[in-house]
Amino acid sequence: MAPLWTMRDEDGAPLLDDPMRGKRIPAGTLIAAKYRVGEPIGRGAYSTIYAASQEPMGRAVALKVAGGSTDDPVLRARFAREARFLAAIDHPNVVRVYELGWLESGPAAIVMERLNGDTLQQRLEQGGAMDASTSIAILRPVLDALTEVHGRAFVHRDLKPANIMLTGPRHAPVPKVLDFGIGKDLADGEPLTATGKFVGTPAYLAPEQMKPHAVVDARADLYTIGVLLFQMLTGRLPFVGPVARVMLAVISEPAPKVNKLRPDVSPALDALVAKALSKDPAQRFQTAEEMSTAMLDALG
Repeated sequence: MAPLWTMRDEDGAPLLDDPMRGKRIPAGTLIAAKYRVGEPIGRGAYSTIYAASQEPMGRAVALKVAGGSTDDPVLRARFAREARFLAAIDHPNVVRVYELGWLESGPAAIVMERLNGDTLQQRLEQGGAMDASTSIAILRPVLDALTEVHGRAFVHRDLKPANIMLTGPRHAPVPKVLDFGIGKDLADGEPLTATGKFVGTPAYLAPEQMKPHAVVDARADLYTIGVLLFQMLTGRLPFVGPVARVMLAVISEPAPKVNKLRPDVSPALDALVAKALSKDPAQRFQTAEEMSTAMLDALG
């Protein structure tokens, strides 16, 4: 059972009223007598991430706090599972988690390493399409992380540019995979979502993720890596438009060819993306390691 974390204001007085009023924790709040909360630095569908420091050593950390209903058992279980899973992983391309607790006002909170850099989404918004060598240099470490994740019978299910942080020097970024909150533990058999309900961002999902009762395994994450590579090479997603239109296209329409949009992309890399975006999981790469090797080979 995760500990209940006390919350005090900047002067050390207990926060007697709801500290989550206004849907954010006031800057300066001290949690568990050791985490000093700063400003929000990120927001997801189910959480807010705050800059924080661990006292008294002043270590920079990030505090991920669950959103939504504070007594939602699914959300609480999702946070706990994410924390347990990430705490067991020591991989240079996966965000590290240090501690899990419950705030006095109800939400679950995870303390993790604070990363400096841009998300892949920010880089794409700033610079548009990337060259093949840069794209593959970013995605191969992500695939290495997925080799570790999949080896533990876990599927991320929500890979997208906003969930890949690029740390380190801009000319040689080190990617870190974030946000495993809606991942699926294959050993458990059932994800923490309603039966028949898909989760994630439609433009990045594999076709089977949108079909009720379909089998979703590690190959769904590899489909998403294909979407990311397509986007990084062309500056656009394979399927665009209203959500319903994108979902239908993902399920039933072939993806555009990369070299139709970017003729300088090699036939080998064009074929690699096409294989990754196969509707049938059996026609895709079967492991992250296999896909990583194919990327290296495609560069020649």
